[in-house]
Amino acid sequence: VTNTVTNTPTNSATTTPTNTATNTLTITPTSTITLTPTFSPTFTPTSSQPLSGMGQVILGPVPIPRGGNGYIFPDKPINKCTLEIFDLVGEIEARVIYNGSGQPVWNTGNIAPGMYIAIIKVFYVDGTNGTNMQKIVVSR
Repeated sequence: VTNTVTNTPTNSATTTPTNTATNTLTITPTSTITLTPTFSPTFTPTSSQPLSGMGQVILGPVPIPRGGNGYIFPDKPINKCTLEIFDLVGEIEARVIYNGSGQPVWNTGNIAPGMYIAIIKVFYVDGTNGTNMQKIVVSR
């Protein structure tokens, strides 16, 4: 008996897993809600005329001194108005037409002292209108 050892090379492929690090860029979209405060001015009309607070337009002061000023005090903001002053016979003594801002004014000038009737017609900012009749006195 003879024992002979022979070395015969063999080539056999084997799969061996290998961990290899790689850099991979991943983009994930995200939503971000940003609240930005916005200044939104609100227009609120304000009256440039002093208001009567009496529920109607009035002329004052009463009595008005001769050569002095009478002022129209509306009950709410107005766009325009007309003031007519009548003597007790019904003759028109003065007319003032107001269109604009500020306070409507009537200067009595040289009107004679006495009692008069004032008719005030107003056209309000809110689109309504009104009329008031008032007795007034022009003093010395």
